[in-house]
Amino acid sequence: MQIVQKLPQRVAFAAEMLSRIENEHNFLNSIIFSDEATFHASNKVNINTTSEFRAQKIPMQYRKWKETVQKSTCCARLHDTVIGPFFFAETSVTANIYLDMLEIYEIPQIQHLQLTVIFQQDAGARMFQHFAATGLPAGYPQAY
Repeated sequence: MQIVQKLPQRVAFAAEMLSRIENEHNFLNSIIFSDEATFHASNKVNINTTSEFRAQKIPMQYRKWKETVQKSTCCARLHDTVIGPFFFAETSVTANIYLDMLEIYEIPQIQHLQLTVIFQQDAGARMFQHFAATGLPAGYPQAY
């Protein structure tokens, strides 16, 4: 078995966060947790019918599948505020689309609240690589 995560850095980060939570009274008030989710609306239809087997009528039920609809949404949570939900028009959310959402929707709301925040994002590897290469959009709050 091989551990591929950078465990020492994660332990150091966790220790730093615990220390700040204990020593800074309002530290948790400046953290934003943000994540996206994808919903699938299945459009299942239950159909009731009867089938004849010899002289008996047997009730039957089956499901008929129609076209599946997929929607992605994003929401951010602070200790006392919710930003969102934001529903994406696109069926899949790429790093560029996500950054557009930050610039157009989320950052203006954070600036309106006049917060200095720590932005936490549970991003996949591709989004993380994009953020590392390009950074977050201009105008993002001072700490992220």
